[in-house]
Amino acid sequence: MTWQQITAAYMPALVILVTVYIASVSNNKRIDDLRVDLNKRMDDLRGDVNKRMDDFRTDSTSLRAEMKDLRAEMREGFRKLEERFEHPIARP
Repeated sequence: MTWQQITAAYMPALVILVTVYIASVSNNKRIDDLRVDLNKRMDDLRGDVNKRMDDFRTDSTSLRAEMKDLRAEMREGFRKLEERFEHPIARP
């Protein structure tokens, strides 16, 4: 076989191989770009979730403080009622 015959026989396969190689390199680049974008979006989501959890902790802390104050007020009110019922005039 001459050089021209070899080239004519294998040129279509070579063109297909080069095309597939270029397509795979291009596709890998797109996949890498998508991966980077997905990682960025997940980091943003993680930051949002962490912020909401911190807000929840802050809110629950203030809620606990308000409940503690409410309990103290209720105890004081019940203490006053008990003193009133223990007063000799209020006894039957």
